[in-house]
Amino acid sequence: MTCEEISAALNDYVDGRRDTAICEELEKHHG
Repeated sequence: MTCEEISAALNDYVDGRRDTAICEELEKHHG
């Protein structure tokens, strides 16, 4: 994931449009 993708996904998550899978993606991105 790029920083832009993370930012967009987090915005969607906060707005209730994404599930908690974004947390898994963040963990992969940050190692």
